[in-house]
Amino acid sequence: MTNDELQVLLEAAQALNLRPAELKAVNPFTQQGKVAESLQIAAQSVNPLQAAKWAKEAGQEASLEAAAALAGVIEMTADAHKSLMESDPDYLVGVQEAQARREAELLQRWEAEVEEKERARGIDSSKPRQPRNWQERWAMEQAALKEREAAARRQVQGAG
Repeated sequence: MTNDELQVLLEAAQALNLRPAELKAVNPFTQQGKVAESLQIAAQSVNPLQAAKWAKEAGQEASLEAAAALAGVIEMTADAHKSLMESDPDYLVGVQEAQARREAELLQRWEAEVEEKERARGIDSSKPRQPRNWQERWAMEQAALKEREAAARRQVQGAG
């Protein structure tokens, strides 16, 4: 079991208030019983991708409905999607990547809308924005502080 897998298993056990000393460091999807089922559910919550990999390694297959939907033979249903998310790591990664792309596109669209509205108001978005209140000022100061700290670390690492 890799360190990452152990970490997922430890977090799943912790979420269930189980003592790691009483558990085996094995794929929970290869085990039977209530504790194993609880660990499987907790692992899906902690790290869905690792849980799907474990399920596949343990021989868990997607339902017939899920396989047919994935092949395009029938419409994708919520049950088929759930089955694939739990047992097919490649499907899960594809869904996560598609979601990340949608979020990035949405963010770009929002940024473009903000720039358009700022131009309409005569605001030059290329200039640093002045904070409107103490919360914004604090957030901007914190961001600047983090950037200065990162620059100092890079400088020290470069000199060392």
